[in-house]
Amino acid sequence: MWQLFFFKEGYYFLKITFLAFSIKLAFYTLPQISPHLLKISPALFMVFLA
Repeated sequence: MWQLFFFKEGYYFLKITFLAFSIKLAFYTLPQISPHLLKISPALFMVFLA
């Protein structure tokens, strides 16, 4: 039972870490890719909600 809990917690931790990294990367590269980001961001948001 605890293994399943650990897997679930680990999954959410990875998701949050990846989300934070994506946001950091997005802000860093925003001046170069802002038009592309506007097209991609809704899709990424849906992926994180899934």
